[in-house]
Amino acid sequence: MALLTDTPTLTGRILAHQKEFALFETFSGRVIRLSGVARQLCELAVRYELNLVQALNTLQAEQKTKDALSLYLQECDVFGNKRRRFSWRKILSGRIEFPVFREAWVQGACSLIHSFRTVIFAFLAIGMIAGASQWLLDGGSLSMSKDFERGAPVFSLFLLNIMLHELGHAYALHYHGQKPGVIGLKIFGPMLAAYTDVNRAWMLDPWGRAIVSISGILVQCATTFIIAGALTSWYGVSVANFFVTITLITLAFMTLPIRENDGDWFLKDITSVIQTEWLKSTLEWARKIFWALGIGFLAVILYRGWTLILPIVIEKIYTEPRINAGSLLYILIAGFIIMGTWSLVGMAWQAVRAIVEIVRTWRGTPQPA
Repeated sequence: MALLTDTPTLTGRILAHQKEFALFETFSGRVIRLSGVARQLCELAVRYELNLVQALNTLQAEQKTKDALSLYLQECDVFGNKRRRFSWRKILSGRIEFPVFREAWVQGACSLIHSFRTVIFAFLAIGMIAGASQWLLDGGSLSMSKDFERGAPVFSLFLLNIMLHELGHAYALHYHGQKPGVIGLKIFGPMLAAYTDVNRAWMLDPWGRAIVSISGILVQCATTFIIAGALTSWYGVSVANFFVTITLITLAFMTLPIRENDGDWFLKDITSVIQTEWLKSTLEWARKIFWALGIGFLAVILYRGWTLILPIVIEKIYTEPRINAGSLLYILIAGFIIMGTWSLVGMAWQAVRAIVEIVRTWRGTPQPA
């Protein structure tokens, strides 16, 4: 039998069961719909703690079918060698996650929100109008402040706003009858971002998934102006201007259909239900174009990092031979730049493969079997 590892075992977990399929989350975080023989094999492996060879021996199928299924499940990371895989794959891909709020806490918060949803939604609507009015009437505008005297409260409220964004995703999934997972922080390339485990959204129809994808942005739009109104009252309009500016920049970036952004998931879900062929094709092209722009944006950031930031970081590390908080920070920045470069190489390779596929489709070249 053609196996890619010595004793491949399950590397992930089954998230949920449906009549037609089961959702499986792989070691790398990828969610796959398993049906038919593949689903049966994985469920057997989970129930009886079998490795791939043992599970295949329980199947009544031809050897050719078993070999093809074995290769497919290993290539999709459903089965593999855990000792060889460890966490280096996530580190090298620039995807390291740090859970902050446990699954039970998130589900409890969503249940509480659901119990008082009318009051909370009314507060968000009225608070957004009141906060935006106060900010604008006091001379609010989009501007970047160079005065970091109030940096600590602004940064704290910025993180709180991001967590409320993620809670918006979690509640939308809860509202549609599925349980959300953890909320945390992750290193994605050279960037630190928040995330919510909403893998069970794949149990919903495309419209439900689209609502889950866009709900975080809608919630953050409301909370941004509520916080802006409070900052205007507490610290003045210049501090509120800085907060609103950096928040709207991040919101605009997340709205763009760049790979793994909220806008990308939303557009992907909407595209799947569109019946008009030319509109569907146009949206698919838009996703690919913005994906390329996202890679270009990341390349510009990394170029600035290698040419401007990394030399300063190296100099600081040499001038501070003792390990302290400062040197650890510089080492962390250097690690972000290096991991970001590795991530960029992977994204660029995926982009090349996507371009080749587009060219083949355009020319009518048949796909390889």
